[in-house]
Amino acid sequence: GSKLRKGTMLYIPSSKMEQTPDSSTTMDGPVDGSAIKWYTAKENDTPRIIAQRFKVELKLIVSGNKSRLPGLLSSSRLKNGTKVKIAGFETVDDKYIPYRHWCFPDDRADDLEPSYMMALKLNR
Repeated sequence: GSKLRKGTMLYIPSSKMEQTPDSSTTMDGPVDGSAIKWYTAKENDTPRIIAQRFKVELKLIVSGNKSRLPGLLSSSRLKNGTKVKIAGFETVDDKYIPYRHWCFPDDRADDLEPSYMMALKLNR
């Protein structure tokens, strides 16, 4: 089995905090704070509707989601389940997440170089 090394830091999410984008983020009203927050769109939501709902500037919604949703416009109709960033636009959102592989049991994670797996997203 897997074991943690002494001093390994774990992040344990609070049950009170929303950790992943889901449709429970449907409360209306302003969104504040610098943490990244997500909204899961309903069928035919548009960035304009989402901006009004959460009292966020429309241009921030559009520009903050363009890298993940190429071709996004203020009037784009979104599919049900599309994840839209609604806060934390100034936070760097890495497109690729590094991981470490091919290590030995006695290797320290801090000493290993990150790898980037390149794969195509499957649309099902």
